[in-house]
Amino acid sequence: MLILSVVKYIFIPFNLDYHCVNSYDFYFRQSVTLGIHNDTLSRICTAEFCIDPSRNVLVLPAIVHPNYDSYTKHNDIAVIPLKEKVQFTDYIKAICLSRTTTNASQFTVSGWGRTESGFNSKVKLKVDIPKANRTLCEQQYRTLGILISDKQVCAGGERGNDACTGDSGGPLMAMNDLGTAWYAEGIVSIGPSNCGTEGWPGVYTYIPKYYDWIIEQIKNNIKTYNVGFSSTTKLKVVVPRVNRAFCEQRYRIVGQSLTDRQLCAGGEQGYSACTGDSGGPLMAMTNDDTWYAEGIVSFGATRCGTENWPSVYTSIPKYYNWVLEQINNTLKMYNVDNYY
Repeated sequence: MLILSVVKYIFIPFNLDYHCVNSYDFYFRQSVTLGIHNDTLSRICTAEFCIDPSRNVLVLPAIVHPNYDSYTKHNDIAVIPLKEKVQFTDYIKAICLSRTTTNASQFTVSGWGRTESGFNSKVKLKVDIPKANRTLCEQQYRTLGILISDKQVCAGGERGNDACTGDSGGPLMAMNDLGTAWYAEGIVSIGPSNCGTEGWPGVYTYIPKYYDWIIEQIKNNIKTYNVGFSSTTKLKVVVPRVNRAFCEQRYRIVGQSLTDRQLCAGGEQGYSACTGDSGGPLMAMTNDDTWYAEGIVSFGATRCGTENWPSVYTSIPKYYNWVLEQINNTLKMYNVDNYY
């Protein structure tokens, strides 16, 4: 973030950027931090008062836009739902989302990105930037082979005032006409390598074009998950058997080796066993309509229901004789004659 004064609040309850979440480490992210101002301190105090400490909030799997383009950054958006309710404070607030195009000519963008020093800021900064002429913006990026879509907006282009590396996913904000509320109109997406270059505005994902999609994802998320709590009623979900070589390859990434006594199932977005299901049965029905337990819930990705991360189950057929042996030994111990 090139420039210069501090921002008091963190406004956004969802990270709405995709190219940040489309990475290996994000598969295993369990939480986000709210209310942070200085990323080296959890709490800041002056002689008069202390700012409330930041807090970590558990998250559910990121909902990514299916048409994201990693080169043009078209559809550069994702929603990361929070797994628990958040109590708003003076330092943790939600920002409104722009539903329609506004007349704003000036924006504010904030973040902890790279500054003129060449390093990321430890303190959250903000800078005011103008809305850029769209035709000129399109012409500039066309020289790089990048086409600006109608779902992107350009802002900035003034020397030294710009978002930069590390600000991605942050809000492009504008105050409403009454001066009573901040609205997020864009999301930091791409810009020139040399941030703050005169005549090179930054490109932002344009929120009004995705407003309906965002709301749809939030509604679908509420339907899909019992957010933040274990279910009070027994639930079930159908999961596919997963190719073993693929499953072994995935878990090898995190240093986990699978044995021939384990099997894999699942790997579809939003469908999985999860914390609290351990020990439960992985069941299949035979041709004569008899249910059999083929596996036992063992472990899986920290963020349950992550696409392409199947869960791992203990394979019951590999332990069938051992199970019978334990039953028989127990029956003998108590002088019961009905051995298996």
